[in-house]
Amino acid sequence: MKTTTTLAAVALLASFAPIANAQYGNYYGYHHRSTALGDAYSGASELVRAEGAYLKDEADAALTWLEVDRGREAFRYEMGEWRQQVELRRQREIQDKAEARRARQQQDAQVRSVSAQELARDIRDGMPVWPAALREPQYSGSLSMIESILRNWDATTAPMANVYRSALSTELGVLENRVAADDSIGFVYRVEAVRTLRLLRELTEANAAAPAPQLAMR
Repeated sequence: MKTTTTLAAVALLASFAPIANAQYGNYYGYHHRSTALGDAYSGASELVRAEGAYLKDEADAALTWLEVDRGREAFRYEMGEWRQQVELRRQREIQDKAEARRARQQQDAQVRSVSAQELARDIRDGMPVWPAALREPQYSGSLSMIESILRNWDATTAPMANVYRSALSTELGVLENRVAADDSIGFVYRVEAVRTLRLLRELTEANAAAPAPQLAMR
């Protein structure tokens, strides 16, 4: 851009010299008109004037090109700024969505944990509300085992808590597979039963709280 500016300035300055010479040629040509010397001066002045006009046109073109180049540079700068702003907004949107998703997952996990604790409390109190599919006679033995584990959960020592978690996880997994594969039960009822069993799985997580501190005393 600096080189273009310099060339434009030089061309503009150079265009004035032929114009000045043309004025002198016109002066001498006018005072010596109808003579060979006057004709020579007039012809030379016309050539000089034409050369000056050409150089002026070149200078104007250089200035025009300079303005175009400046506009192009400004446009490239604005486009770079715009792309940077778009990328920053996109990154913020991704971060906001990730944070919102983590918040929803944490909230859902808390809701599931509370629901599992409430179901375990109902089982401890002898008032569980099992889905219709789990009340089928063929599942009574598995349900009795699950209820017995939850009623006798030893929450006082970590080793015993791990034993109860492992036993509960095994019984829930076996019963879930049996219910899911039982085509004699309607699909909607099987889904409800599997959802309840998976809810109780929240109690088998290593960092989950024991169903209730009173369970070991019953």
